[in-house]
Amino acid sequence: MIPDNLRHFTPADFKAPLSAVDTSFCYDLDALCETVGGPIRINCTYDPDGHAAGSRHKIRPCDAGDIVVLDTPPAVALRAILAGPWGGVGFYPHWNTPGFHLDKRSGPRKYWVRSADGYVYGLAVLLKAVGLTLADVEEAGPCPSDAFRAAHAFTAKAEAGFTHDAGGATSFGISIRFLRGLGAALGDIDHD
Repeated sequence: MIPDNLRHFTPADFKAPLSAVDTSFCYDLDALCETVGGPIRINCTYDPDGHAAGSRHKIRPCDAGDIVVLDTPPAVALRAILAGPWGGVGFYPHWNTPGFHLDKRSGPRKYWVRSADGYVYGLAVLLKAVGLTLADVEEAGPCPSDAFRAAHAFTAKAEAGFTHDAGGATSFGISIRFLRGLGAALGDIDHD
């Protein structure tokens, strides 16, 4: 149920029937707005007719939303998001104003970026897309667990260095094809 006592949103902002959106999702999104210190536009919450099969947007009450954090760089927004309760975090750089999918799924947190080539999964991909490092994440909120650090070290070892694979030239698991799909503003953040 969409509450009517949110500080930063009205029920109409959720673009869904009152009973179609999870109450805790609404409060957590309101808290995120407070954390980033700027407005958040909700593009979509509950949507039974759109999105892929099995999308969290189709669950009622819906615990997912596509949002744009206005007047805030994506890296700053992601720092606040990563410190929050979100179980699914996706970044969509191709939207007119780049934004995020957030949901409250249970289990290990899932990360992805929607590029021109489709969905690419993983925290490293998400961090690269918005211009953050693992150190930035550690400074953003609760430190990653020992299990996360072990998994990251394993993945970094497997993905380290330069290769040439199906995505073309690939460095640290990020292919040139993926970066070109992000465009110059996001795909070449250090202008090298």
